[in-house]
Amino acid sequence: MFVGVQQQMSDLVSDGSPEEARPIRHGVRCGRINGIHVDGGQRPVPLSGNDECGAHGHNALTANVDGSENNAFGDLALFSNTSGGTNTGIGDDALFSVTTGSSNTALGDEAGSNLVDGEGNIYIGAQVQAGNTDEVEFIRIGDDTAFSFPYDTFIAGIFNRPVAVGTAVAVFVDDTGKLGTILVDAVGNKVATPQAMLNESRNQQKRIAELEGTVVRLAGMVKEQAAQIQKVSAQLEASKPAPKVVANK
Repeated sequence: MFVGVQQQMSDLVSDGSPEEARPIRHGVRCGRINGIHVDGGQRPVPLSGNDECGAHGHNALTANVDGSENNAFGDLALFSNTSGGTNTGIGDDALFSVTTGSSNTALGDEAGSNLVDGEGNIYIGAQVQAGNTDEVEFIRIGDDTAFSFPYDTFIAGIFNRPVAVGTAVAVFVDDTGKLGTILVDAVGNKVATPQAMLNESRNQQKRIAELEGTVVRLAGMVKEQAAQIQKVSAQLEASKPAPKVVANK
């Protein structure tokens, strides 16, 4: 990593033409700003590749050939990028090794510096690295191995907030810091989770409630049938002829 004072954007003066912009000479390293490259007090030269890129820092985005819409701020940020696009690296060595990867975002010293051709990744924090050089759509925040102490995490807007009971699921975390809602074994097979057991319990409770409702309905039908039987019995009893008295001779 290079150490030095970075020239500020306000140090550049211009009459409106990038070709005529010139840095105020402080005898310090400069960077690239708004599509121009400034280095060591020399006249600025255009950035290679698409002029929609922006960079500020020693050798930031220096290898760019035809990558577009990249933003690099910090010494050696996006240093190796040649054709990757829509990357944003903020911090010294941020996304240092990216060459063709696109749509990656890194914030922090050396954040995502080992990524090469991955896409759609987000790295936040000093020395947060990619798990693989070509990983796709990973979000990595903080690195517990970067310092001698572990992180504690505080995120507002979670505790004491309502969620829909119909779609709510338990969230698990493993020893790598990965979050998820599905538990798997060492070979990736799904295993029973507390959420699955809870869902099964809910299904059983639903079935029990349905059975209870059926029992109530059957009990009502039995009661109604008993009343009808009693009524018919009473009618039969009333229709019987009166008993005749026979005199003994």
